Amino acid sequence: MRTSLPKVRRARVVSKGGAFEYAHWATATARLLLCLLASRTSGLMFLADRRAPASGPYVPATDEIDPITRRGCQSYQRAENLFKTAHDATP
Repeated sequence: MRTSLPKVRRARVVSKGGAFEYAHWATATARLLLCLLASRTSGLMFLADRRAPASGPYVPATDEIDPITRRGCQSYQRAENLFKTAHDATP
């Protein structure tokens, strides 16, 4: 996520083809994103808990590894589960 605009609830993202697009979300999602992303301003949005493997059959693509933490991109299923858990805990 490159540019985050909380009042507008959108962010400029890079699509698979390399084109720039805007992702939009609702107010509740915007609140969750602020908590989950903290002060991050660039890089992958959702990172796995562990570092990505350096060798072997499960090595992710270079663009799916955070250059600072060396952690891999989190799966969509795991991100969905975390959002549901956080949403259920929200009053």
